[in-house]
Amino acid sequence: MDPSVYEAAKSGDVDFLRRIRDGELSIDLECQKTPKDNNILHVAVEFKQVEFFTNISLGSPMFWATNIKGDTPLHTAAKELMKKTDQLMVKLTKSYFE
Repeated sequence: MDPSVYEAAKSGDVDFLRRIRDGELSIDLECQKTPKDNNILHVAVEFKQVEFFTNISLGSPMFWATNIKGDTPLHTAAKELMKKTDQLMVKLTKSYFE
C-alpha cells in the first residue's frame, strides 16, 4: 500500500478521497493492500475513522475484500465493536461487585 494511502486511511483524511474522486490524484484504491492484505477500509476501521469509512461508495468491492485472516472490513468492524462491548462488561461487572 502506498504510504500516502495508508496515512489517509489511518488519519481519516476525507479530503484525500475527494481529491481522488475529483481526479486530482490518480490512485486505484481497490489495488492498495497492506502486507496483511488489509485495504483502506480495514485500516480506517482499525484506527476508528468512521467518517473516512463512510465516504467510500457502498457499491465498492472493497467492502467484501478479505484480508489474510479472511476478514472483510465489516468483520473487522464487528470485532472492534465486540472488544469495546467486552471492556464495558468488565467495567460494569467490577463496579457491581465493589
